[in-house]
Amino acid sequence: MTSNTEPGSTDETQQPSSSTEPKNKAKPFLIGVSIVAAVALAASVWFGIGWKDAAADRATAETRDSALTGAQQAVLNMTTLDSANLDQSFDTILTSVTGDDMNKFIEDMRSSFTEDQRDLTAKTTSEVLSGTLTEFSEDEGTARALVVVATTTTRDGYQPSRQRLVMELGMQDVDGTWKASQATPIGDPVPLNPVAGTVDANAAADPNATADPNTDPNATVAPADPGATEGAAPGTPSGP
Repeated sequence: MTSNTEPGSTDETQQPSSSTEPKNKAKPFLIGVSIVAAVALAASVWFGIGWKDAAADRATAETRDSALTGAQQAVLNMTTLDSANLDQSFDTILTSVTGDDMNKFIEDMRSSFTEDQRDLTAKTTSEVLSGTLTEFSEDEGTARALVVVATTTTRDGYQPSRQRLVMELGMQDVDGTWKASQATPIGDPVPLNPVAGTVDANAAADPNATADPNTDPNATVAPADPGATEGAAPGTPSGP
């Protein structure tokens, strides 16, 4: 049986059409490009959301820091007084408080000082020892804070007096500035001055000193009574 196909001729039924080759090669390329584009889009969305969240967290942290800084500054202003310049001292306090109640309280304190008190040449300064926020609401613009300060009061003719104070404050965001809407002392002031009669741990021991068997190492030294008569024991009230 002879074939009708002549030598050198091409059988169209056995050879693929040349027009389908570019299309088949382009299909995998287009699929790859689509996958890459989809991954890039997903990555951009993911990292975009992450960046947005990080920016929001950073803004919240900065707002918290501002609230705490405002609380610390308010306590510093409230515990810094100069009897020779009381009006200036109270004007400074008013810059860090807000609300009718706080403003009235500060003004009442200002007017309560007599002329004699203004002439005492007494000054009180303070420094922040620590501070923290106990409550914070960025949406409401409110916070509560605890601030610990050390105050130093000086007066002519007297030794400086140091105390530790703890203040609790309610804070309010007023046009971007945090101010105290409440201020309450917590506990009593703690003296930071050395206590009379305490042993200096750095003092050298006297090798020739003998121990007093009647001395109670746990006994405290009673402060002198300024109303006692001469010769009376410290802390003993004078009487007829």
